Amino acid sequence: MPAADTLVIRFEKVLQRQGVRPGSICLIGLSGGGDSAALVSLAVQVRGIKVCAARVSHGLRSVEEDEAERKLCRNLCEKLSIRYDDLPLPPRMIDDMRLAWGCGMEQAARKARLSRLEAHRHDMNAEHIFLGHSADDQLETMLMRLMTGSGPEGLRGIPLKHGRIIRPLLFESRKVLRDWLKERNVPWAEDSSNRSMEYRRNRVRNELIPLLSGIFPGWEKAALTLAERAKEVCGVLESVSRETLPVNWKLREGKWPAKRWHNALPYIKAMTLWEVFNRLDESHIPDRRIPWRAVMNARDSLDTSGKWTGYGISISRNEKYFTASAESPQDTQAHIVLKRKDIEDFHLQSFAHWDIRVRFTPLPDADIYHVMESDWPLILHVEGGPGSFGSSLSGRQGKISKKSAFNLCDDDSAEIVYIQVKES
Repeated sequence: MPAADTLVIRFEKVLQRQGVRPGSICLIGLSGGGDSAALVSLAVQVRGIKVCAARVSHGLRSVEEDEAERKLCRNLCEKLSIRYDDLPLPPRMIDDMRLAWGCGMEQAARKARLSRLEAHRHDMNAEHIFLGHSADDQLETMLMRLMTGSGPEGLRGIPLKHGRIIRPLLFESRKVLRDWLKERNVPWAEDSSNRSMEYRRNRVRNELIPLLSGIFPGWEKAALTLAERAKEVCGVLESVSRETLPVNWKLREGKWPAKRWHNALPYIKAMTLWEVFNRLDESHIPDRRIPWRAVMNARDSLDTSGKWTGYGISISRNEKYFTASAESPQDTQAHIVLKRKDIEDFHLQSFAHWDIRVRFTPLPDADIYHVMESDWPLILHVEGGPGSFGSSLSGRQGKISKKSAFNLCDDDSAEIVYIQVKES
């Protein structure tokens, strides 16, 4: 049996295992690159499903390159006799997302692309969105997460299925897919941005992975095995966590038994808090996750004092239960929201009787409230009882201690807080 046919068979089996039924309308996220060209060419060979394709135009590259890819996608879909739509993004949408959330170009573009595809899926009445991520994308993602301190949750890599999205090529290498395209004389485009060393993923792809392959031949198979093992480990841990510390949710409030908390293993406590934090996070930042250090701090604080506040979340306990909830406006006397797009080096913001100074360049060795890329938008709250307005200033990472305030005026009418922004 030809190699091309075995690839089609593997593809069909993936769809069957992911619950794609005969008669399903499946929207292909098409870019014109090799992976998505293989994806749409394979999908049309699956009996019983209805295929359509769409390409999101980001407007990030030259008009000539964008038009060439649009033409390639349109011609490919005409040859396959399926519907094709070009989906342009609104002008400055990606730049506005970057400025509002302080995220990178890749992250903003990915979020915008998925949002546009989901809207089109709804318009087309499609059940699924197929994306062309390959095993190489999986390896790159695992390496990037490993280098940023991810646990087993991150080492699972890209999910095969998430909601309406399915990635049927996640176990196929780029080489296998491109060899298959060559056998079929299917053209594809090489994205010029993939050669740019400006993006971290490209450096992982073009510099780190070749280095690893030279030192550890065959490491790719071992890494993908690690991803499968991490997925199984996470399944066990999540099951044990839910059984050991069941969180009862009512609207935007979660409760779990205090007695069970004190008998639980430390990592199970951390997993419970991880779930609680990410469920209550109201920042609306794409792909945002509360830092693991905050989870550790919260766990230690709940063990010792039974309460913790940070990242817009408050946890406290009574005799029987711990209760976690998103902080409501009445929990603080006032708050201010600083968006990344509004901040330049040495930004000065007056708030209550505080003067807040935000710096991107290194600050003097003083008591500093550090802000990471994931903390935008920066929300600061003034707290304090009647007659003591502004007695405490806090952010998502917790309260800014009193020692972080320095007298600015002789009459003590104002205090200054330094905020150091650390960007990766």
